[in-house]
Amino acid sequence: LIMIAEKSSRGKGIATEALQLLIHYCRTQFGAWRFVAKVAAENTASLSLFKAKLGFKPESFDQSFQHYVLAYEDPWAEKCREELREYEQCRSAFFHHLGDEQKDLLRFQAYPLPMHPRLKLTPEQCSMLKQVCERRLDEKHSTAKANLESAIKKWKNRVCGPSSVETDHRPDQKRVLSMLKRLEVRRTRQSEKFDGERETTLRMLEKFLKRYNKVEGKENATHKQDT
Repeated sequence: LIMIAEKSSRGKGIATEALQLLIHYCRTQFGAWRFVAKVAAENTASLSLFKAKLGFKPESFDQSFQHYVLAYEDPWAEKCREELREYEQCRSAFFHHLGDEQKDLLRFQAYPLPMHPRLKLTPEQCSMLKQVCERRLDEKHSTAKANLESAIKKWKNRVCGPSSVETDHRPDQKRVLSMLKRLEVRRTRQSEKFDGERETTLRMLEKFLKRYNKVEGKENATHKQDT
């Protein structure tokens, strides 16, 4: 809340300067990029200050309290959000295959909003990400394969069930063989699917790291070679 109580001090730009200093401090110290103000409808001087001098734009009007809600965003904020959305979309190709510890290495917070989403992972951390992703993909494949093999074994047991079972209670052989055939086809397709998923996911992770990770010392090494 900023208020110039003395009427003789109003109209001298004090409130404007105070708000500019406050916005600058929040930007530099906290990385803030969006500012919101609530101004009473009858306070035309404050409305003019926020709109004309500080660049705030009306967003809504509260009928209950009779005040305007005005907001200001730094011009670069929308571009930064777009870059952050693109970063998260690229990351989504493999993110769910990582553990919580690895996910934390790839997260950015809305405040402060990163000017450009850039990581500073060491080669060891990059290697760990690839290993964890690869291991979890293999575990996923192994679990799905085991479940499918269990289902195939179950249906095969129906075919080779004890001959002492009464005919009325034995499973329909034609239906069982049809199911086994479908399961065998699914096993072949599943293996091909997981091989493709593994290759694609690891390739996307490699592409992501190449695009967003800034390897420390790489630029310096390149500079030394040039000189």
